[in-house]
Amino acid sequence: MKVLFVTTCPCFYRVAFFRELGKYCDLTVVFEDGIEKFKQDASSYYQIDATTRYKIASLKRVQIGRYNYDFGLFRLIRKEQFDVVVFGVIESLSCMRTMEVMHRRHMPYILNIDGLENKDRGKLKNWAGRHFVSTAPLLLSPSQANDRVLVSLGATQNHIRRYSFASYHVDQVLKKGLSYEERMDACRSLGIPPMRYVVSVAQLIPGKNPLGLIKIWHQISTENECLLLVGKGPLDHVIRVVIEHEKILNVRLVSFTSPEKIPMYYRAAMFSVLFSHSDAWGLVISESLANGTPVVATDTCYAASELIVNDGNGQLIGDDEVQLRTAMTTMLSKTPEELEAMSRHAVSSVRTYTIEQMVKEHLGIFEEFSKGGEE
Repeated sequence: MKVLFVTTCPCFYRVAFFRELGKYCDLTVVFEDGIEKFKQDASSYYQIDATTRYKIASLKRVQIGRYNYDFGLFRLIRKEQFDVVVFGVIESLSCMRTMEVMHRRHMPYILNIDGLENKDRGKLKNWAGRHFVSTAPLLLSPSQANDRVLVSLGATQNHIRRYSFASYHVDQVLKKGLSYEERMDACRSLGIPPMRYVVSVAQLIPGKNPLGLIKIWHQISTENECLLLVGKGPLDHVIRVVIEHEKILNVRLVSFTSPEKIPMYYRAAMFSVLFSHSDAWGLVISESLANGTPVVATDTCYAASELIVNDGNGQLIGDDEVQLRTAMTTMLSKTPEELEAMSRHAVSSVRTYTIEQMVKEHLGIFEEFSKGGEE
């Protein structure tokens, strides 16, 4: 089966998915942002695949606003005669133009929507959402919340297929929950003093609301507890000023580290927090659960509403400081035995959220689609 997948950039979890998918089909990938500027990225968040499991089609491009316009996308599709074409970008001009041409010529394609927020995104984006969601022959969606947004934009439920959005391989998901001793071992492996940690892995941007998290943490935590902020962003300097001005001694900033090291920060923590105003999915939630760490997160994150069970593998809250305070206070009061039980629930809740399962589900959808099952 010949498959084309169009996406933006070679972020590590996408590349991991393509490597696995390329084992089972003749896969070509178009990175709309190209690959040249990512080759020297030292963080390994972006990865250029050096294997031969799939082909990267290089197209000429020009940047228009925050998107790139790739010339020759439809010509590539027509020349290669792919069995399945998947667009993972809804708002780029090259994807919109190509989808429109394929729609008018009755050429089937799939639109993959990882997460589309139900909000005003501006005139052009609002139109693109309504038009291309309503006309796509088949849509891929990772959550019920995302399904509801797609339906509100004109999709019919029988044209939506669900899949498990994942960034971890099956062998990276813990086999069992973590004990208190294993969390202390994770602290030592990171070179940080063994103590009671809470971790938040997120960009330091207003939408992720790190300042709101720090405010509540400062109110409820003790000197024997420490909040680890793993990430970077434009609020980095502001956060450091707040920490110094308020004399907050139990918050530690950790710049984004390699994807290989982040799991140890989850494992060192009693629980993780994502106090985000909005998040179309939130891979850090499933990543935390895969590492045996319960999660406190807002229901504005689709992964949270999809995966979190209150007092089972974490706490699901609204975008509200009072609810955050209550949830974190509850989690901090848990005994080591209760946290270990929650850790077991965390791991079991994401057993199917692996790259291997995601590939299996995509292949089943592709097989159905290529036989005309979308009608």
